Amino acid sequence: MGKKKKVGKERIDKYYKLAKSAGYRARSAFKLIQIAQKYNIFKDANILIDLCAAPGEIFNLCK
Repeated sequence: MGKKKKVGKERIDKYYKLAKSAGYRARSAFKLIQIAQKYNIFKDANILIDLCAAPGEIFNLCK
């Protein structure tokens, strides 16, 4: 038998806890911050359209 896949609250990891303590909705916030710093993707943006799935972390970061 192989390992059971963790689901729900069982799969909480370091980045999940960091995101919640920093007030972000999702762990993806840290990756989005890293990309924004590296490529300046929000530098001259006046309008932002979020075409991603829930929980909508882009809007949370761009406020």
